[in-house]
Amino acid sequence: MYGLEELKPKVGTKLKAVDYERVSTPGQVVNGHSMEVQKKMFTTLVEQHDIEVLKTFEDPGRSARDLNRRDIEELMDFCDDNAAVLDVVFVQDTSRLCRNVQDHLALKAFLKKRNIKLIPLDGYFGEGDEAEFADVVVAAINQLESRRTAKKTKRVMKALAEKGIKPGMSGIGYLNSYQKDKPIYPDPERRYFIYDIYELWLTGNYSVASIADIEFSKGFRTKSGGKVQKNTITNILKNILYAGGLKYDGVEYEKAAHEAIVPPDWYNRSLAMFEKKNKGANRNRKHTTLLAGYCYCLKCGRQMAAEYHPRANYYSCGSCEKTNVPLEKVDKKVRAFFHGTVFSEKALENLRNVLYEVKAEQGISVPEQLKTLRQRRDILDKKMKQLEDKMFGGDDLVDSERLKERYKPLKEELKQVDEQIAQMDKPSTTLKDSEIEKVIKGMRNIGELYDAMTKIQQKQFLRFFISKAFLEKERLITSFEYVPEFKALISRDLVRIKSNWLACWNDFRTLEIESFVYEEALAVLSA
Repeated sequence: MYGLEELKPKVGTKLKAVDYERVSTPGQVVNGHSMEVQKKMFTTLVEQHDIEVLKTFEDPGRSARDLNRRDIEELMDFCDDNAAVLDVVFVQDTSRLCRNVQDHLALKAFLKKRNIKLIPLDGYFGEGDEAEFADVVVAAINQLESRRTAKKTKRVMKALAEKGIKPGMSGIGYLNSYQKDKPIYPDPERRYFIYDIYELWLTGNYSVASIADIEFSKGFRTKSGGKVQKNTITNILKNILYAGGLKYDGVEYEKAAHEAIVPPDWYNRSLAMFEKKNKGANRNRKHTTLLAGYCYCLKCGRQMAAEYHPRANYYSCGSCEKTNVPLEKVDKKVRAFFHGTVFSEKALENLRNVLYEVKAEQGISVPEQLKTLRQRRDILDKKMKQLEDKMFGGDDLVDSERLKERYKPLKEELKQVDEQIAQMDKPSTTLKDSEIEKVIKGMRNIGELYDAMTKIQQKQFLRFFISKAFLEKERLITSFEYVPEFKALISRDLVRIKSNWLACWNDFRTLEIESFVYEEALAVLSA
């Protein structure tokens, strides 16, 4: 049977074999019987022929469309390392290994080179040219079936997307209903973190990396208890899913069936914030160039680049060779712009009202956040008690060390949640009247506020006011193109810019102000 009688062991008196078991989906692992059927077939065979099984490879719920799978790579490594003693690789049928003709032939050649026979329990054709031909035909059929299944699956998933139901697994922050035509729903343990991520990002005061650190300190974890990395945070901020939409196969659906975690407009605002930050981002270069990404040549309209040389530093236009503008002089012109910009008392009063609204909203949002934190604390406490019962239950079969590894991150997270609850219970967490007045004072003296900033802070601050600066050699900065929000303030006469600011070369006194004044001012402007 299967030509095993004709095989001679490389070493000893028994044939040495490995068996490879695989199912196509995680659902088959839980609900199906495919793995059990394969195990029974292999067990029966090795008992009948007195075969020694060196290793069993299980590949549960992974696609066989290619060889880029952990277990298939481990199988090939094992065969390579044990080629001197290994005689046979058993598999239920060749489709369990791969559904691609090229991969099938490559795998067979790999085993043949090491004198290892591949035997499928279903569809074994024996040896010889005809058998080789039949084997290739079966591999081609497997490949065709795989492609047809993929197309069918894609049609089903596309139909779900068109109905507003996210196909496949839910994103982080949501849970699958696992019911037909029932959409995903917000994860009660994680929805607050998603909301908080968007809220921090839209202030404009936090980088993706800093948000990852902040949320980790608040208890946001991966399933394994680790830190959620910044690329995951970026994906969250660029995913319409959280604003109540979904994206599938390159098509974006603004309205889906599931509940949104953040307001719908936050998604577009988040994308706009990425665009804005990329224009004026600090990429940890050797030099911090104030107008990098902002300055354009007045003559040709091309973006200018900064050049740093031992004798002089300047903005240079690549197409207009004579347009070289000294950096230092341009920076002074930008400084003069802020010293020549005056917010009217009406604008400052409007700003004051907005800050008091923020203060009032804090009074509402803090209790809601406390409620969420306390719910999270109860969940953690329940999980820890379950582990404690297992650890101290006296069951010798329980791996106590593994339970301790699971217990430790829960304990650390519980400590952090307790600290947050204690911090939020303090009245100092809300904006104070005195702080509001200091913000107003800083905006009333915006030139002095600008002088108090570092170069990097000035670069970040600048993006709230201008989108482009047009430069020419003789007059340096000829004009600014303002961002829409600042332009609207000017049109409503809430901000006045002195007509002679371009000629302003006076030095101004630098005012030492508290750092949080700058931070609060940025938060208001970004809002």
